[in-house]
Amino acid sequence: MTLYEIDRQILECLDLETGEITDAERLDALQIDRTTKLENTALYIKNLLAEAEAIKAEEKNLAERRKAKENKAESLKKYIAAALSGGKFETAKVNISFRKSEAVEIQNPAELIFYLENMGFDDCINYKAPEIKLTGVKKLIKEGRELPGAAVVEKQNIQIK
Repeated sequence: MTLYEIDRQILECLDLETGEITDAERLDALQIDRTTKLENTALYIKNLLAEAEAIKAEEKNLAERRKAKENKAESLKKYIAAALSGGKFETAKVNISFRKSEAVEIQNPAELIFYLENMGFDDCINYKAPEIKLTGVKKLIKEGRELPGAAVVEKQNIQIK
């Protein structure tokens, strides 16, 4: 029986016009049922919240473990990259190669933002908290512009398949 049904039946034990109790035994039983229902529901809520807290703790634990594994893998990638010096390595189980990519490195973001704003290159800046759009800066550098504190640097990225 739900709380709604219990409350409705409690009202049936009362004469609403006079306020008199029409069935005291049934009213007592319903009030005990109501108390039990409320207590059990509250205990269920406590159980759900405890479970949610345990899940949250486990999520944190898993995130830490994931991060540790990612860091270890990244460290080992650097180790292999240094050992291979850009060369290929292949066996029946693994194939390691390198591909070239380009990335924009900014030494002095404040200086570059000032330059981009004053030269009318607002499309290279995000205005939330000033942030340089690296693709826009890269495009300008590729077009032959010299930007203070910015350069396109060629990198080697390892690929493991």
